[in-house]
Amino acid sequence: MLSSSFHNSHLTSALQRYRHTVPLLPAALCIALGLVLGLSPATQAGASGDDIQPSDGEWLALMQFRSVSGCSATLRREIEADSEDEVLYSKPLSFSKPLDLNHLNAAWEVDIDWTRTSPNRWEGVMTEVERTLFGKITTVTELKTRVVSEGLIDQKAVATINFPPRMIRQIGSAEPCVIHADITHRRH
Repeated sequence: MLSSSFHNSHLTSALQRYRHTVPLLPAALCIALGLVLGLSPATQAGASGDDIQPSDGEWLALMQFRSVSGCSATLRREIEADSEDEVLYSKPLSFSKPLDLNHLNAAWEVDIDWTRTSPNRWEGVMTEVERTLFGKITTVTELKTRVVSEGLIDQKAVATINFPPRMIRQIGSAEPCVIHADITHRRH
């Protein structure tokens, strides 16, 4: 389901054009591209003395698309042609001490299951299902997060979108759409 913080501005213009061609498909792409990929300036549970504590203050998140695979060739080309850096947010953030990424889920209106894998590193997975007239669109987003410094957090995101059979006929591909992006969160 889409959170209330999602806006059409999270879509590239190619996806916005495609939205009018294939009804309901962009909702899943919106989840993957706008909402899911831009989530969570990192926090962590069970932090140790080796962990970097991000500083509270004004933060900016920038998403950069890296690649798109699967999907239909037409949609893939349009996404690639329109891929550009996108500001996901610019706002004040307060980090729990010790850092716990799960603490920020409420602030981002998402449900990501974060696991601290090592000092300054987290992995998270979020699954969203959207019910459409054509069936269920399932988006699974995997995020790898690294706290680099008190003012820098990097994320690698992979969103995999699976379409129902009736929609597959419309978009012309049975392959899931896989979108890779980098997200940089900076304190400014």
